Amino acid sequence: MDEKEKRLLEEIEASCQETEIPEGLKPEEMEKRLEAVSEEMRKETKHTGLIGKYAVVAAAAILVVGLAGTGIWKLNLGTKTADQVKEQAKVSIEELEDQKASAKVETAKNYEEVYNEMLGDQSDSDKESTSSSASTADSAVDSDFGVSANGSQEIATLEGGAASNGTDKAVASGAGYLDTNTREEEVGEADIVKTDGNYLYILYGNKIRILDIRNPEMEELGMIRIGGNTDPVELYVKDDRLVVFYNETVQKNSDQAEDSSAYGADYQSYTVAETYDLSDRREPVSLGSVQLGGYYRTVRISGDYIYLFSDYYADYNANRKVAESYIPTVQGKTIASNCIFLPGTIGTNQFLVVGSFSLKDPTQIIDSKAILSNGGDCYVSEDNIYVYEYVYDEKEDYDQTLIRKISYKEGKLKGVAQTKIWGQVKDSFCIDEYDGNLRLVTTVNPVYHYGKDGGIELYDASVEENGSSNALYILDKKLNVTGKIEKLAPNEEVYSARFMGKTAYFVTYEQVDPLFSADLSDPQNPKILGALKIPGFSDYLHGYGEGRLLGIGMETDEAGAQDGVKLSLFDISDPTDVTEVQKTVLEGFYATDLSYNYKLAAIDSKQNLIGFSAYGDGTHYFIYRYDEKEGFVCVLDKEVNSYGSEIRGLYAGNRFYLVQGNAVESFDLNTFDKIDDIVL
Repeated sequence: MDEKEKRLLEEIEASCQETEIPEGLKPEEMEKRLEAVSEEMRKETKHTGLIGKYAVVAAAAILVVGLAGTGIWKLNLGTKTADQVKEQAKVSIEELEDQKASAKVETAKNYEEVYNEMLGDQSDSDKESTSSSASTADSAVDSDFGVSANGSQEIATLEGGAASNGTDKAVASGAGYLDTNTREEEVGEADIVKTDGNYLYILYGNKIRILDIRNPEMEELGMIRIGGNTDPVELYVKDDRLVVFYNETVQKNSDQAEDSSAYGADYQSYTVAETYDLSDRREPVSLGSVQLGGYYRTVRISGDYIYLFSDYYADYNANRKVAESYIPTVQGKTIASNCIFLPGTIGTNQFLVVGSFSLKDPTQIIDSKAILSNGGDCYVSEDNIYVYEYVYDEKEDYDQTLIRKISYKEGKLKGVAQTKIWGQVKDSFCIDEYDGNLRLVTTVNPVYHYGKDGGIELYDASVEENGSSNALYILDKKLNVTGKIEKLAPNEEVYSARFMGKTAYFVTYEQVDPLFSADLSDPQNPKILGALKIPGFSDYLHGYGEGRLLGIGMETDEAGAQDGVKLSLFDISDPTDVTEVQKTVLEGFYATDLSYNYKLAAIDSKQNLIGFSAYGDGTHYFIYRYDEKEGFVCVLDKEVNSYGSEIRGLYAGNRFYLVQGNAVESFDLNTFDKIDDIVL
């Protein structure tokens, strides 16, 4: 250290003698924490006379200015009072790291901003601000596949990713019973039929029936009737609490009707979650309810906390001065503007509303947020909610998926980050969180725009006309892209995916079914390990014991004509050499219910059970088992009157239950001989 640096440090130290520096910002702590900052950030750091660890030692007493979204960090020295130094030192290293990450989820400053973005008639200044934010997000996320740091358009070259731990996260089974098939093992979901191992809870029409299934002969114990102008959708049960979720339509009061006459009808729709005490299952007692504006979308449960989602549609003729005419409500009150996440898709009138409450106090909303969006979907991990939707950027002429990340814990909701990636996400199995990273598989379609002569040209000339490709992305906790594989399987699209620990399996299809395996153990360098090509495709994948993967889809011939529903069992013990060890084809059946609703799967490798509905000339419910010598063995083939969406299969103890609307049948779980039936 030269004399100039020593004098500078002595002056800084003297100015801070009377300043109480927070423990986490003392020089020795700052040094430890900043040493963990990436080499990239160090290279980008600009300094004045201080470098390396000397800048760290002085960090508690200098003004640190982060230029959010640009990745540039500047250390400015100046003449500061002790109070100024103390105030400026409140900027923590975590906050600095946040500024370097992808764009945070923006919240509205006021209702006027929501109105402008919803209707797409922003002022020039608003548009400039939104455009700037979007550009920042693009550059921070992926300079190779979107808008680069210098604003130029680039298309990355695509390369070809893994080993499996054999874990199946989708089976929601308890000790001695199989309940609703869920997306995440530790995240509960609602359905029209639930069990706790001793009772069945069945929603049919506006009634919930409670059946005692502890004995071979089923007995109806109690009933819950949902009155009023309601449409019950799903239910959830935990211990002695039952929650029913329903849509309710109510007439607006005279004041609302007067205000609403300019922008809509005189009726309002709400999503309601009403909780019942099941201490006496013969006479359940309502404990109260919570309410969100809009129509029921879905629900997720973590511990005793319930996260309720609804779709709210504002009237495009809404009165700008009447917030209630276009802002969603929670518990009858409009959501505060700073709880509305922007930007969404400009010109949309749709909000995804999220509200949380506890089963211990089911009449109080703990927290709520609204996301201005354009439909889309959501994936909920054990720690975060990811709202993803297709967006089209007219300025840049490409299709993308917009992702917004919202953390949740004990009912509290917090916007974390947002970004865009190329391509579209087929369903929630194509997006997965693991060790803090988000992994996605997308289908990237060719993009067209108008050329100078007025003709339509490909935006990416490297993609064949009318073709497509696929990509795999790994994003960190701030949604920065850390690794990717692109231009996979030209002219095909993703049909299904299953992330299993550090390995991804996904199926693309045109006329044959390449089942890809990808190694994700290094988030910066995912690698394709193998691609098994067989006729047909699997549009649902499910782990089936250690080293096995079950695929359910369609068999096709070489020309692509469908021959019937296909069950495939893949050996994935060596992800570099995946093999199809067995298959069976259900001729005369053209689809299964698992193609559109994973909750309808009754799959449990521990019980060697594969249950689903298939459609042909009629609807059949099938149960298969797998035998090492005989392959797939059908143990139940029952023609049913209902369509697959109304059929649920589940077991408790040594009995299997098939629920079709208001009819329930029970079977021996070993022989599948019929035991009992009841019509409710």
